[in-house]
Amino acid sequence: MLYAGCNHLPATGACFPAGALRDRLDKAVETPSWTVYLPSKLSRDSWTRRQGHAAVPAAAWSAAGRRGAARAVESREDGNVGESHNGNTASEPRREHRRHRQQQEEQQHSLPLEEGSNDPASAMIGNVWKYARDPQGCRFVQQVLEEASNEGERAAIAAELKGHVWEALRCPHGNFVVQKIITTMPAQASQYIIDELMRKGPGAGSQAAKHRFGCRIIERLLEKSTQEQVHDLVEDIIAESIVLSTHPYGNYVMQHVLEHGSLEQRGSITKLLADNASAVGKDGYACAVAAKALSHSQDKDKQMLALAMYDVPGLLESMARTRHGHIATKLVYQELPDQQRDALRRELTADSGGLRSSRYGRIVVDLVESSEAAKP
Repeated sequence: MLYAGCNHLPATGACFPAGALRDRLDKAVETPSWTVYLPSKLSRDSWTRRQGHAAVPAAAWSAAGRRGAARAVESREDGNVGESHNGNTASEPRREHRRHRQQQEEQQHSLPLEEGSNDPASAMIGNVWKYARDPQGCRFVQQVLEEASNEGERAAIAAELKGHVWEALRCPHGNFVVQKIITTMPAQASQYIIDELMRKGPGAGSQAAKHRFGCRIIERLLEKSTQEQVHDLVEDIIAESIVLSTHPYGNYVMQHVLEHGSLEQRGSITKLLADNASAVGKDGYACAVAAKALSHSQDKDKQMLALAMYDVPGLLESMARTRHGHIATKLVYQELPDQQRDALRRELTADSGGLRSSRYGRIVVDLVESSEAAKP
């Protein structure tokens, strides 16, 4: 918070909160959009003028910052942000922000081409990495990748992301461009993406799988690449199977490995899940992975996992009450040998009243009772 006593800032210093804010603005590469809410004496433009520096031009603002600033400026000019509206015309910086916003909206659906050029792909060459990191630019790149007339154009665009894979993986915009390269180009064209990911050494695959954007890139690679291409990547992921299975993002990668991996890789994951059945059954994310293993593994591996979960007292009854756990419980019930299935049925129906009070538990009880009624 800014203290009330900080209304006046001397040219040589400021009270602590205002001084800290000033330092933050001085170090910022781009002016944050929230600065439009600051009192005029604390704005970056005002401070830089007071210190003898040039004000940061609107063109240096990020696209998101410019849009947010323009919206805020318009609201303030309408008297909606607690600032008195005295009917005066907007200041030049505010008009500049508004003009810049209008220009961006006009250019939103058109790729900036060089004069005399009608080829978006050619116009983009040399600036792909720049566009890929921009909210609108990344959409242009994806559009060109989809509409390119030949693989040579796509290859030229993809080549400009070489050396930037990890940066793009962490970028909220660049990760979509990497995904589009994977899905629109032949599998071999994505090999450099796999190579750069694995260049970090052991644990690189797991690190990418746990990233909110990186997990998407791993999923696309698993869907589109050959098993030989992603073998080392998948093995790196399998080494952290339990950690990833209980992770908010990693669990989706584990499910993709169980869908697209080799039978041997699926079997390795299923065995690890069985060895850690108690921990897996108590975690909502891991239950989703277990359900995928019970759907895509070989029959012998499915039964191994089902028996491991059945052997943990009270585990399946507890799982039956949860969103992902009830799906795994139904699959376990179907995979168990007759003797264990009958015992599980008796256990679940003994507490049918309690399970029916649960949104997901009643689904499991209905399955168990219907399967029993279907017996000859």
